[in-house]
Amino acid sequence: MPLILCYIFLCLSLIYSIATLLVIAGNRKKYKIIYRVPSVSIVLAARNEEAVIEKCLKTLKIQNYPKEKLVIIVIDDRSEDKTCKVASDFIKGKPQFKLILISDPPQGLTGKANALKIGIENSRGEIILSTDADCEVPPNWVSSMVSYFSDDVGLVAGFSTPPTKGWFASLQALDHLFLISVASGFAGLGIAQSCIGNNIAFRRNAYDAVGGYDGVGFTVTEDAGLLRAIVKKTNYQISFNLTKPSLVTTRAARNLKELTSQRMRWLNGGIQAGRLMLICLGLTFALVLLTASTLVSWTVHGLEIYSAMATAILMGANLSIIMVNHRFIGISRILRWFIPHQLFFLLYTLYFGVLYIMKRNEIQWKGRAY
Repeated sequence: MPLILCYIFLCLSLIYSIATLLVIAGNRKKYKIIYRVPSVSIVLAARNEEAVIEKCLKTLKIQNYPKEKLVIIVIDDRSEDKTCKVASDFIKGKPQFKLILISDPPQGLTGKANALKIGIENSRGEIILSTDADCEVPPNWVSSMVSYFSDDVGLVAGFSTPPTKGWFASLQALDHLFLISVASGFAGLGIAQSCIGNNIAFRRNAYDAVGGYDGVGFTVTEDAGLLRAIVKKTNYQISFNLTKPSLVTTRAARNLKELTSQRMRWLNGGIQAGRLMLICLGLTFALVLLTASTLVSWTVHGLEIYSAMATAILMGANLSIIMVNHRFIGISRILRWFIPHQLFFLLYTLYFGVLYIMKRNEIQWKGRAY
């Protein structure tokens, strides 16, 4: 590897490590906890989820929150399987639940954003919570998320993780922890950029102030789009819930095709976020390219001191981000997958980056192309 590239790699790694320290500092922010019981509506958009939605609904049913203050609205987004029947059978005799069927295609929004919009229009809660039909939430999820709504907070985001069963799911669990910790760090610094929609809550007032999902406009990451709209158009702040009672369990991608669809959506959402996120994505992609070049060079020319230093700094920074929140997630046992995760991160960043550059970024999601 040419010496000039080694120097560039080392300099960029040092810049990355400084950014890492800021992310860690952001994750150390102490949020004000409020003990009150506002009215809450949970909106759950579902499409072709017959195999998993009942498990999700069971966890929503046993929430430790006053029943008179909680309504759960399930929106079937033109499912082509038995999702509607499974949901309908489950909610019989349960007045807390409401099922809405969508029959018309969305106008100007993705299917999920349109479904959430319709669900919110049919809700009355002061606080809106949202998760996905392939997720399971802990019993104190609602009360934990609601407690983060101090007067100046408009949206609260939480963490999610796949079950750590098997190597592929374990790598994704580490990846979720890394990526959401970065998002949490940015929010703690007052420059919130993104979140994951399977674990968010927001004020109805904040949602209305930005014009709802219609005001957000078309985006394949409606959750992050809503967050950025609230940051841009209101005076509300963004908080991240860093407590275990708020941790949502999500289904891991089962194969490369599912993972590609998911991460290309996230990549598109990141690129839409604005200049800061573009700089971060560009820095990460440059470091990944340099790391890959370094590994190839080592196989030919042997270990090189400056590139070895840069690689060590980069991996140390990534480990620090993972470590900052891993205890509350309760996944310490899979830290043994850290080195494989770094290779996993390297490969998929190269893969998705090349796909995007080649403009092969059509996203297949729930049987629809965007």
